[in-house]
Amino acid sequence: MLRGYFTPKILGVDGLAEKANPAELREEVKREVLEEAERLDAVLKTTKSKLIELVDFNRLKEIVEKYEATKTLSESELREVTGLIEKLRSEGIQSDLLLKALEPRCPRCGGRRFYIEELRIHGRVYLCAVHEVYRGKTRIRWRCYLGPKGEYEYVKRVAYPGVPLSGLRIEESKELERYINTLEGLVSEVSKRANPSIKLRVAESLKKAAMRLEREAVIDKTLILIKEVIREAGVCLN
Repeated sequence: MLRGYFTPKILGVDGLAEKANPAELREEVKREVLEEAERLDAVLKTTKSKLIELVDFNRLKEIVEKYEATKTLSESELREVTGLIEKLRSEGIQSDLLLKALEPRCPRCGGRRFYIEELRIHGRVYLCAVHEVYRGKTRIRWRCYLGPKGEYEYVKRVAYPGVPLSGLRIEESKELERYINTLEGLVSEVSKRANPSIKLRVAESLKKAAMRLEREAVIDKTLILIKEVIREAGVCLN
């Protein structure tokens, strides 16, 4: 019933030539936005791979955990981070693209460059991601519907790479909790019923999965730290 309110469309076009077709222009611009999102995702993926190759993981974990707790870096830690940024630069990672890649993505279309708008319809408040793109002096805007306000758990102001600005929907967080409970239940069953060889195999698999998740989490936090250092300290990868 509400879909008509939120079907992606041009909300406003300033300076559009009379002969231009708004619908065609919208589709062309949206296509460009999605293509840009794919390029930025590739930059992010490459940067993560390079970080895994370049860093001492345990030392990096110490730095990011301290920074997350205190929001400060010592001079030696700052030198280590700027040294890492220099290594990324030597690997061809450009700061402007990396900073764009670290911006939150629209949960609906995956594009960057948007802000959150609240719409009140029939007494309820809905959230939309509003995209704005300029073509010379022409401004094109469209909405992506996110859902009723209150059904989203907001993340911190600085979102982690790849995490939508709106965070997890309540339904998704419940589903995640169900997966965790299922995993714990399976481990409990293995503990009760399996022979020692099976227990060791399961333990080894869980250990590998835990190490991979920890590494990915630390890399994500490192990217946020690099973003802050580039912006606050004026370090450049170009």
